Amino acid sequence: DDLRLHPAAQMLREGLPVVLSSDDPGVWGAKGLTHDFWEATVAWNLTTRSLKALAQNSLEFSGLSVDEKFQAKANWQDAWNKFMQEWKLILSETLLV
Repeated sequence: DDLRLHPAAQMLREGLPVVLSSDDPGVWGAKGLTHDFWEATVAWNLTTRSLKALAQNSLEFSGLSVDEKFQAKANWQDAWNKFMQEWKLILSETLLV
């Protein structure tokens, strides 16, 4: 199976809500959600914007209650902002070398 041919890549490019989930990794020996995101990133040539959309969709379309979803989204956004600040710093330092 070639993940590059999976229809989710085109769906994501067209702005449709796509999520990645590990389903039940214990049953079928998956390597975890981080690995799934890595595989999708490589196969689908994902950008930071695409990764952000996938992560946000996973919260938006989750089974959380409205209150839980609100809190999860706020926590996620704080973590994302911190990640992006650190990433920009790393990139700027790398470009100076």
